Amino acid sequence: MLDLPSTLSGDKRQKRERLHKLLGEMLINITNQVFRDRSFYIDGYRFINCSFINCNLYVNRGTFEFHRCREEGGNHTWDAEAMKCIQLYCEYGPSRAVKDSFKPVFHEDGTFSIGQGVSIG
Repeated sequence: MLDLPSTLSGDKRQKRERLHKLLGEMLINITNQVFRDRSFYIDGYRFINCSFINCNLYVNRGTFEFHRCREEGGNHTWDAEAMKCIQLYCEYGPSRAVKDSFKPVFHEDGTFSIGQGVSIG
């Protein structure tokens, strides 16, 4: 039987928090770009004031952010790693209501933001 600690010790928790902060800081900023009829992975990027028109966006891990972006048409494809988060959230059934904290932020100008610090841009 696997014996997991109920909580991380203070030192381990601090190391994990530093790692997550570092990974967030490593995102490559892409600003004020228009992508049209493209297919690409969005992991590793922070999109700021970008537009996606008929694009196929692929998510592998969920290491991305959108800040004040627009999207028209297109599709999202979730690879196995990202899909696990969606499946875990839906564990209680497909009718589970989405909590406000899980929803994107929609701005008055018609743009949306997804990620930490959604006020960027």
